[in-house]
Amino acid sequence: MPWPHTAPTRSLPTRLLAPVLACALLLAACSDDSGESTATTTAPDAESTTTSTAPAAESTTTSTAPAAESTTSAPATEATTPTVPAGLPADAPTRVVVLPGDRVYPEGVAFDATTGRYFVSSSEDGTVFSASLPDDAATEFLAAGGDGRTNALGMAVDEDRRRLWIAGGASQTVFAYDVDTGELLAAHPVPDADAGSLVNDITVTDDGDAFATNSGTSQIYRIDGSDDAVGALEVWLDPAGPIIPTDGPIGHNGIVTTGTGYLLTVDTLTQRLFRIDIETKEIVEVDTGGVGVGLDGLALDGTMLLGVTPASVVTTELAEDYATGSVIGSTTDESFTFATTVALIP
Repeated sequence: MPWPHTAPTRSLPTRLLAPVLACALLLAACSDDSGESTATTTAPDAESTTTSTAPAAESTTTSTAPAAESTTSAPATEATTPTVPAGLPADAPTRVVVLPGDRVYPEGVAFDATTGRYFVSSSEDGTVFSASLPDDAATEFLAAGGDGRTNALGMAVDEDRRRLWIAGGASQTVFAYDVDTGELLAAHPVPDADAGSLVNDITVTDDGDAFATNSGTSQIYRIDGSDDAVGALEVWLDPAGPIIPTDGPIGHNGIVTTGTGYLLTVDTLTQRLFRIDIETKEIVEVDTGGVGVGLDGLALDGTMLLGVTPASVVTTELAEDYATGSVIGSTTDESFTFATTVALIP
């Protein structure tokens, strides 16, 4: 069906940023060079964000404490002060939640508003943890290596159909699970995968279709999720076609749906943002004035985009047609050892 390319109505960015970055729950999962993993949250209600971290080799220079000290002597929560954009309160308390395990390397995160649970994936062994707000007591939801899931990166929850989608990273598979029971619904290996293939992130449209990025091949996959059963996987967008408006392939990483017929995806190396029309597959580079919007996970609320770099969450205000945007701020925290992913909690 035709898509109404109009942004949904929402609050002004100054009203929205305050709850997201200062007055709400900011959850960030981080690990040091020995695999110790933590999650950081800021203050109470309203909207919130979630980030997580990358593998050991990338986080050695920014590690804050060895794993043994964090698990044996540090409390489960500790106070820090996040840095937020000018004009926003900078005194929101932060608490650090330690995830179970010595080598978690949390990567993806997704929130289920129906149950109040959030899920955190491990890039090290494919484990998926779950925790409920507000206690943040994380437990294992999906065991390491189950169903061939040796790697787990980006995730998305389809609340209406009760599905948890997982981008399987180097396992080169897209997984779908029952978000309540953990039952495997589908496991789709991506076609023509090679050593450079990395199924990195995933998003779900209102009609149930899942779109997953492959940062190694620049492909985007689509899985039909509109029926009761999960459908087949197809290569929906391939860089071999003439539709890439750049000098080379886009290393698609974070991906979100606008709810108005577009996908937004970010290029890992250049931090450029691209708008993709779901109906026509037309790709337009979003004009942000040459300013990077992040290089990893994305989250979208109306026209406010949050994008993650290893040390910050970047806030970009987009136009209603998602063709242009302006970076208006960023937030950092000492617990961001290597941030990777962000999710909004309504």
